[in-house]
Amino acid sequence: MLVLCRKVGEEVVLPTQGVTISVVQVSGKRVRLGIHAPPDTAIHRLETWQRIRASDPSSSGPQQAPQPVPDAPDDPCKRLSRSIKRRAGGRVRSLRVERLGRDLVVSGRVNSYYARQLVQAAVSEALATMGPNGHDDVRYELDVVL
Repeated sequence: MLVLCRKVGEEVVLPTQGVTISVVQVSGKRVRLGIHAPPDTAIHRLETWQRIRASDPSSSGPQQAPQPVPDAPDDPCKRLSRSIKRRAGGRVRSLRVERLGRDLVVSGRVNSYYARQLVQAAVSEALATMGPNGHDDVRYELDVVL
């Protein structure tokens, strides 16, 4: 377990998952956390997660927190998404990389044109290392929110 000290207003970043955890308030023994994560990321308190697992009849064994499932190594959407997150350093909110026909569509929200350029550079770099993977073009649907 990694233990970090943070003050109110400071953050911890998990860049490969696109998650930012902020300390919002400290009051006595209670700490309020703000968590920014992609919409497809489930976030639960441990006791809630244990109840969910207990109510699922297909689950067996001890109730544990979920373990990450490794991505398929040949999935260009997952690889491209990881590349963008690594290059843009958490500047893209609601990032999605999808395959539509033979095209790849990159969508999300950025807070500056610089962040948009970082995304485009990450895509160019990733596509150069992937080689031809059965896609024709990459479309960007990035909203710049200032």
